[in-house]
Amino acid sequence: MTHDRFFLKKKFLILLLLCAWGGLPYHLIQRIDFTQVIMMPSIKIDHLVPINFDSVWIYHSWLFLPIAVGFLITRWDLLKRFAWSMFAVNAVSFLVFLCVPTAAPRPTDLADAPLLYLWTIQMDEPTNACPSLHASVTVLSTIFALIVLGRFRLPWLWRAFTMVWALGILWSTLATRQHVFIDIAAGSCLGVLVATIALTYDEGWFRRGMEQAY
Repeated sequence: MTHDRFFLKKKFLILLLLCAWGGLPYHLIQRIDFTQVIMMPSIKIDHLVPINFDSVWIYHSWLFLPIAVGFLITRWDLLKRFAWSMFAVNAVSFLVFLCVPTAAPRPTDLADAPLLYLWTIQMDEPTNACPSLHASVTVLSTIFALIVLGRFRLPWLWRAFTMVWALGILWSTLATRQHVFIDIAAGSCLGVLVATIALTYDEGWFRRGMEQAY
């Protein structure tokens, strides 16, 4: 019981630190007055997705996915891999935002937009567009979720639910015009790459290499 409580406290602290790491630098970078910002182009697939301001509710649900995954993880080694991969995804994205500032085109007609959407665009500038952190964090979290949900009853059902949820989040980023498809594609690729490295990385390779060297 004591061990479980200690693990839960560590888990809570890690998730809290990751939330701070994901939020604070993101908004600080948005305050930087870059001399040149690249406006991300819309392609054909962007025009195939109609504007849906009400999908902003799904858009914001992305925050709950990594938190849920973090709390569902029961193994310390897997939690470390998840935490480091979340850290890495944000770190790479922040570096790109600083070196190659980008912005997503926003809609001008907001007559039918709900208050949550108006609040969203007021709090979140159109910069920090590519790669989409919504996409990278969602894809990365989904990959870890597919692993964790294997120990649950009817895992295929929970995995299907998670996949639908993830696809809904990705769709909402386009429907709300917070991102364009290129942002989503770049973010998704980043999420897959980091998750693959995190899950296949052998923590003992350096120690074994040193032992063999001596």
